[in-house]
Amino acid sequence: MSLNIFRAPLSHVEAYAEFAQRNVSVYDCTNYSVFEALASLSGKTSAPMGLFVELSDFYGGNLVARDIASVSQVVHIDNVVIAAPRFAKSHAQAIRRLLTGEIVRIRNRAVQLDGAFCRPAPPRAIKVWVLEGEELTSGKLHYERQEGNEGFIENVMTFS
Repeated sequence: MSLNIFRAPLSHVEAYAEFAQRNVSVYDCTNYSVFEALASLSGKTSAPMGLFVELSDFYGGNLVARDIASVSQVVHIDNVVIAAPRFAKSHAQAIRRLLTGEIVRIRNRAVQLDGAFCRPAPPRAIKVWVLEGEELTSGKLHYERQEGNEGFIENVMTFS
């Protein structure tokens, strides 16, 4: 299996939807909110899609989980890739827990949550990946970046 990060502006969101029908992938919208971009595809495709999001000191795992859960109500999301300037794996741990819809109590290097929840939970399980440099991980799965580009878009990074 491989996972592709489709990095392109909002004007390519429909091209991403077509790409997602043939490839396990996430969309990295370079000039707009990836959540709004994917939500714009509601009712236009049933293809499983994914999203790439970069966390910051002001936009952490708890807020990302809320936004993932929201967009997953209107489009089929099966993979999320996160990147963070620090503590990405700790953020991913919190996101995974919050996406269950259960009450979460967690303290790690990135977050301190006591009784937090994110509802409604996504209708399907979502795999949360962490991108660090040229490596993509989710639990025990570990992929490395491969060379390749689809050509008609800005950039496709393939990991396998």
